[in-house]
Amino acid sequence: MRDFFDPDGPPVWHGPSELAGPTKVLVVNLAVSVLSNDIVGNDITEAVGLYLAAYARFNVWYGNGAGGGKGPAELSAIRAWSGELSKSIYDAWKNYERAFGAARHEDVEVYYVRLLAAVKSVVGEYCGIMGESIADFGDLS
Repeated sequence: MRDFFDPDGPPVWHGPSELAGPTKVLVVNLAVSVLSNDIVGNDITEAVGLYLAAYARFNVWYGNGAGGGKGPAELSAIRAWSGELSKSIYDAWKNYERAFGAARHEDVEVYYVRLLAAVKSVVGEYCGIMGESIADFGDLS
């Protein structure tokens, strides 16, 4: 099997071991981690659903020709970029989870808002690279 990624390319975030399952897809596992917890509201649930849709749509868009002719270096850069998007959500999620679990809940709302903003930002990033509007994925206002 040919390696499509440049071994000298940018580092790719693969996520911690807690995101190794239940599937082989980091984005899906991250979404499951967030959605399977009862400390998020419907706004985050909706945004995470749109995150999954945007990720899938990006992969379809890329596979249907946008990625054609890209060399290993560019493919590696895109892979690293996508990993960083997931990492931004993961970091916001873990910060919120820690704040929620703390004895004092002073910062819970702050971290909740940050998590929601991180997910919305990632959806916007995927839309932006495809030249689409975030409105194509639903109203995230």
